[in-house]
Amino acid sequence: MNKKNSLAIILAITLTVLLIISGCAQDSDDDKGSDSTATELEGTWNKACSYNSTALMDILESFVFSGESYHMYNYFYDTTNDSCGGTLNLVQDGIMTFSIGNALDPTTDLKEIDITLTDLTYTPKSNAGITLANTDCSGDVVFTAMDETKSVKGFACDHLSTVPLNTTLYSVYRLNTSVTPNVLQFGDVKTSIAERPTTIAVSADSHIKQ
Repeated sequence: MNKKNSLAIILAITLTVLLIISGCAQDSDDDKGSDSTATELEGTWNKACSYNSTALMDILESFVFSGESYHMYNYFYDTTNDSCGGTLNLVQDGIMTFSIGNALDPTTDLKEIDITLTDLTYTPKSNAGITLANTDCSGDVVFTAMDETKSVKGFACDHLSTVPLNTTLYSVYRLNTSVTPNVLQFGDVKTSIAERPTTIAVSADSHIKQ
């Protein structure tokens, strides 16, 4: 399987598990996030690093919440042993805004969350990452330097192509503060408010507060 298909599968899986939340864009609007009121999700939440046999590399998934904005990062490393301790090759960033709604039945500890995708970017962090990004984008977007961030939404490497920009998505989350560090989990994401989930699967990924 080529690397383009590998990245497509990885980001598609990440979105299914969650489109679930996300990040703040690092541009002139960053200050808006810092001026917003912090929520209980404020900060960085990481899933344990794991080797992915499709991408053939270690991947670290990280959610960063700031004010009302949120990044869903995927960090691609050249290690293959669940360590994410090697060279960082590529960063994928799903940039979103979010708002927290009502608590559901208190016995479930679930709260509503609405998410809106505003952009998807790639940033190569090594020469290998430049090659990886260019291969994945099939020439639609061309990367020539490390630390060069470009939007890929709407191009060949837009693996969130089924998710339109600036459209609200509906989900729920559970924040477990009874353990240290705290643990965050999300339910499925739906395009209709009437289909918002009321449960979180037992197998849902856990993201740990950093």
